[in-house]
Amino acid sequence: MIDLIPGFIQGIIRVIISYPFDNIRTNIQTQKYSSIADFYKNMNLSKLYRGCYIPLITIPIDRSIQFYIFEECNKRNFTTIRSSFTATLLTSIYSVPVNYLQTKIMTNINTNINIIKTLSYKGFYSDLSRSFISSFLYLTIYGKLRDNIPKEKHNYFIFGITSSTLMWSIVYPLDTIRVLKQTSDTTYNNIIKTTSIRNYYRGFPIVILRSIPSSGFGMMSYEYTRNIINQYKDTV
Repeated sequence: MIDLIPGFIQGIIRVIISYPFDNIRTNIQTQKYSSIADFYKNMNLSKLYRGCYIPLITIPIDRSIQFYIFEECNKRNFTTIRSSFTATLLTSIYSVPVNYLQTKIMTNINTNINIIKTLSYKGFYSDLSRSFISSFLYLTIYGKLRDNIPKEKHNYFIFGITSSTLMWSIVYPLDTIRVLKQTSDTTYNNIIKTTSIRNYYRGFPIVILRSIPSSGFGMMSYEYTRNIINQYKDTV
């Protein structure tokens, strides 16, 4: 279906730009490395895209479905919040095992990956919560900006960065809990007890830094492709 293309392209751009940043961030969250400098000192740079094939396959599909549902709900005059909720609810659950596998590869656990055996719902509750809340907030913020700012003043690059920055500022502690749970055998209770407020935001500057090119160019490509498709549909 042609309307799935914009989200698919957005997903590809997001993965290509974001993956190295996410790799560094994940390793800092687990305290395997103390900083970006420490990561570069000890990590083979050729491994920055280690495991990238997983999100490169799954995320474009996820984004194509999510944004398609979001736009279809908007066409049916759903509120922005209702559209975001519907799109997020239908696409959150299946992302959990994929995120788990990706985290394992990034942190060099289970080097010889057997995909079938490694897929798991470990960390299900933290990952589901983080996935749902982050997608819901992102779509809601982005939708509100697009709906409430006059079209002639739309800047999708800025919209994408703003939505991503505000979303991550809220959900980042949940993402840290997710990573710690998926890379250890500890309990949620122990993670909460032993993780300081500062450590909940370990690697946070990296995710904000990556939001500039990733979300900015991702949403520009999404809206540009969507506009071309709408123009095409108007001519046939």
